[in-house]
Amino acid sequence: MRFLRSSTTALAVLGLAASFAVLGPAGSAGAASCHGSSCTGLDPQATGCSADGVTTQTLEPTNDPNVIAYLRYSAACGASWVKVYSSSAVAIQGTVYGNVWNNNTRSWWASCIQSTTRNAYGTTWSKMCGGYPNYDLGAQAS
Repeated sequence: MRFLRSSTTALAVLGLAASFAVLGPAGSAGAASCHGSSCTGLDPQATGCSADGVTTQTLEPTNDPNVIAYLRYSAACGASWVKVYSSSAVAIQGTVYGNVWNNNTRSWWASCIQSTTRNAYGTTWSKMCGGYPNYDLGAQAS
């Protein structure tokens, strides 16, 4: 009986090692399920894009460090989203803008807009804008 348990354990360990070698570590940046415009409107956590997300811009709309909006960007996904944080009773709305150059007006034009609101105490994020050459962040506290 003891040999059977050891063999079963050894086979289970070998099976786990083989599946890890084939699939790679869970949650790796390479596991993103979208890229560029196919990310637009999707959740950065659910798609794996948040794994390599970096903050590219920060806003404190009330000059209060307890209410902050972050513009996040994933190079693996080519997409941005806004993450908002409030550690007080103040509500915050954050918006990410995916911008394209408009030759007629000679200015950037927001062709993708995704927003999120946190009423108080906590963190949340918007859906993504993907495949744009320029991203911008807006934030408003109330």
